[in-house]
Amino acid sequence: MTPESFYLKLAELLESSGLSLIFNVRETLLDLYLFYLEVTRRGGYHPVGREKKWGEVVFALKLEGNSMKLCAQVEKLYAHILYQFEKLYFYRRPAKQAGSNSTKG
Repeated sequence: MTPESFYLKLAELLESSGLSLIFNVRETLLDLYLFYLEVTRRGGYHPVGREKKWGEVVFALKLEGNSMKLCAQVEKLYAHILYQFEKLYFYRRPAKQAGSNSTKG
């Protein structure tokens, strides 16, 4: 997925909620595409939480500090803004194409 298609799809998903695509976390603008990539590279929202990798995500995003509070804030922001997007696009598997089964004969 390209950054352009990511932002178009995310904007459509968030349109009804009136949320912005720009977030300021500790005086740092947060690139939501990079945020999404860093979480999904680690398996997605649930694996990152289960394996306690929010600190890695914070570090990869170059956010100041690595406190438990900041990790919790980043996790909450992801859950609020990007988790629904993740469920729609990260876990989505391509549909099987009709006629893809080969026949022996």
